[in-house]
Amino acid sequence: MVVSIPLLISGMAYGIALSEPAKRVLARRARKAGTAVCSGEGPYLKEERNEADKYILQICPWPWGLRTGQEIA
Repeated sequence: MVVSIPLLISGMAYGIALSEPAKRVLARRARKAGTAVCSGEGPYLKEERNEADKYILQICPWPWGLRTGQEIA
């Protein structure tokens, strides 16, 4: 299989793995590349979603996956 763009930027959780600025940069770069970005298992970050074009929300049964990013700050 040959693809011209990455399939997606893998999920890396906000507040668990990456900071808000890092999540936003990845989302912008995914948009520029024409690919998707995944939220990861951390809280939903509205600002990241606004930066991305194709956004995959990873839903998990863990308590931190059920919150918004505002509760982390």
